Amino acid sequence: MNRADRVTRGISFQLIALLSVVLLPVGAISVAQSLSIARDARRSVETQLLRLTGEYVAIERRQIEAGIKEAKRLATQIAATPDRPHACGKLLTDFIAGQPLFSFAGFVDATGEMRCVSQGSAQDFSQDPHFLRPSQNPDGALDRVTSTSADDSWAMMITQPVLDHGKGLGFVAVAVPPLGLPHLADSSDMSSPLGVFVVNAAGDVLASAADTAKHLPAPATFQGLLDGPEGVFTGAGQSGEKSTFAKVVLVPGIAYAIGEWPMDNPITRSEWVVFKAMLFPMLMWGASLLIAFMAATRLVVRPIQALREAMQRFTRGERGISISLASGAPLELHEVVGTFNKLELIIARNETALAITADEKLLLLREVHHRIKNNLQMISSIISIQRRKTADADVRLVLRSLQDRVLSIAAVDQSLYQNGNIADVRADELIRSITDRLIGVNLEAGHVVAVISDYDVVVLHADQIGPLSLLANEAVTNALKYVGASAGGPEFVRIVLKLDDGMVTFEVVNSVAPGLNGRALLPGRTGLGMPLIQAFSEQLGAICESTEHDSDQTFHLVVTFRASAPFAGPPTTIPA
Repeated sequence: MNRADRVTRGISFQLIALLSVVLLPVGAISVAQSLSIARDARRSVETQLLRLTGEYVAIERRQIEAGIKEAKRLATQIAATPDRPHACGKLLTDFIAGQPLFSFAGFVDATGEMRCVSQGSAQDFSQDPHFLRPSQNPDGALDRVTSTSADDSWAMMITQPVLDHGKGLGFVAVAVPPLGLPHLADSSDMSSPLGVFVVNAAGDVLASAADTAKHLPAPATFQGLLDGPEGVFTGAGQSGEKSTFAKVVLVPGIAYAIGEWPMDNPITRSEWVVFKAMLFPMLMWGASLLIAFMAATRLVVRPIQALREAMQRFTRGERGISISLASGAPLELHEVVGTFNKLELIIARNETALAITADEKLLLLREVHHRIKNNLQMISSIISIQRRKTADADVRLVLRSLQDRVLSIAAVDQSLYQNGNIADVRADELIRSITDRLIGVNLEAGHVVAVISDYDVVVLHADQIGPLSLLANEAVTNALKYVGASAGGPEFVRIVLKLDDGMVTFEVVNSVAPGLNGRALLPGRTGLGMPLIQAFSEQLGAICESTEHDSDQTFHLVVTFRASAPFAGPPTTIPA
């Protein structure tokens, strides 16, 4: 398992992931509520700024609305007398006389020629923008007109189209002198605007309560304000610094009021409110996950790591391990740790008891092996004494064979006794020991026989090693008994033990003197060796084959069987 898998599959990570999912709806609701509150607060402030801006131009609004209303009424009256200049002039003169709010009134026909005026002489306005704008706007227009007199005074010119059954006859223009906006208090807070302006649809300033070069919006911002809906916006001023502007519609499509307010206001601060609305739930979410991680680490992860470390030490053979948790750890973990401590103590006691019992049994087993060894040696000694006292050579030969078989059994017992693993025995070492002993006692002095051995390391179970040792004793004894010099060659005995893919092959080959006819003429032959070899082969579950080769005057005995215990390295030898 790589590091990424360990992290993602850990308790802390999974707990944090679960809490993230659990806290997500709460965080989303918190963000939505905070944003809703921030939006409501912003709308409230915008409404307040629009209201305050409208209050500063309330008089101008009423004046403009009244002028438009009267101009429309006058346009309706002029439409009834378009071809009577005298009547039109009297109508305009009477209008000015009865309306002290207006200082001038005139009618301009569709060609741009002024037909009648309330005072003064008629003029040609065909190229004047004040004529072009109202002729293009069916709702009328509002412009600033500067007087040609020496005082350089100016007035707001309200124009309205004159229609006769939908046909444009021209427009009527009335002049309204500006009343002037209230004085602005010198304040940097939200109690007073920095500047207030009344402008027409073309962006011309009709009235102002501040320096237009300083407080009027920059051209790009100004055009955006005029084209956009009523509201509050943040943009650059004429000085290049950002300000907050409020746009109030006085007469749709004709007149607007624009107020500049300090940049440090609830509107701009609401942007931070939105950021804080997002930040606070995120901080809450992060703090919750951090607390959950710390709690999981302290209450669960660390106790489990301590328990795992104790288990690993226990599996390595360490004993006397005792885990102690902090008093604040969960009760369930205290119970688990307490159970482990009790289990470790019980296992340690049982292992101690088992070790004592194993030592006692090993000591008893050694004593049994020792007694078996002594008994077999005693039997061998009795047979040896009996063999020496017997005068018959055939009887001595039989007793010799019997003594060899007893010694083979003793060799098996000795191998089991010296081996730390009493279940498995090195078969190659045992056969080598039996062969060396048989060569020493079966060959007469001066009888030279070449003994060739080839052994693989073979470990067999105790159930197989007994029959194999007795089989090897009979096979080697027969080979030494009947070995002879083949034609043109020395006497030899070849003993082979091989292991191949779990199959064990035991082979004994000996040379045979020519003319023996299957060794039937040899003195002292009892005929018991081959039946014993067959019987031991059956115990091994082996295939036994014996053949004589006349070509090279040799006798072959081959026994093949499957090993019941694979070799896993040389067994440990313990002192007797």
